[in-house]
Amino acid sequence: MEICLTHSPCKNDLNTGVNLKPGKYFPAEVPGTIHTDLYKNKIIEDPFYSDNELKLQWISQNDWVYKTEFDLSENNSFAARPCF
Repeated sequence: MEICLTHSPCKNDLNTGVNLKPGKYFPAEVPGTIHTDLYKNKIIEDPFYSDNELKLQWISQNDWVYKTEFDLSENNSFAARPCF
């Protein structure tokens, strides 16, 4: 699973010191949250430490995409059906 910033209404590099470019993917875990995924990728500081949460408000003001790939070719030995 991977995450990606798809669109940025705020200028992250000026407002937060974080310079994320839309379209770049990072490893992610599901279940999980965007905050834990950004933290594990060393993009943000620990959101639970001190007043860091106040510095991370920009995260909820952006659009994020989680993606993964499945191999559902006929050669697979099991049947899979996505359930959302």
